[in-house]
Amino acid sequence: MNQHISNPLDELEEADQGHDLYRAPGHDLHIEQAAEQAEESGWLPPNLVYDQPSVDTRRDIVDRRQDLYEAMRQLETSVARASGQPDWAARVRDALRGLQTSLESHVEQTEAKDGLFSVVIERAPHLASAVESLREEHQRLILACRNALEIAKADDVEAEEIRRKVVTILGRLAIHRQRGAELLFDTYDVDLAAAN
Repeated sequence: MNQHISNPLDELEEADQGHDLYRAPGHDLHIEQAAEQAEESGWLPPNLVYDQPSVDTRRDIVDRRQDLYEAMRQLETSVARASGQPDWAARVRDALRGLQTSLESHVEQTEAKDGLFSVVIERAPHLASAVESLREEHQRLILACRNALEIAKADDVEAEEIRRKVVTILGRLAIHRQRGAELLFDTYDVDLAAAN
């Protein structure tokens, strides 16, 4: 038989005396103190309270997201131009190459041994399936980008065909970036994607 039964009145008395996380009205408790007390009292295991990312980590994340966004924007701009212009296909190919390079860099950095995905899994193991889903998306997006570039290289490519491919890729990338933003928020409890 359990000999320690928690009584709400006892908890309130302890709170009033400042012995627990609860505080009587008018007593401030800073988040750092709350996290420390939660760990010490056994309410939360150590390392479960997430701190904010370092300035360098934050800058890397924002820069990586911005690079990919800029490559997407350039591709959308190039494919939206009138296809009758003599340099239309060449500009679309250049923009596709730029997107492919940016995407491959994004994948390499996030999936590296000490990259963002490793940090997320270490900090928030319950997000491992979300990380794996994004990792699988990376491969599909790279393949779609390569296929679109191959189609764009053909001499007899129809503008409408390449536009459909590009719009599909851009849509999938937009959703991927949104899912990445959710992963970052779930990991750090802060919207690191708000910068772009």
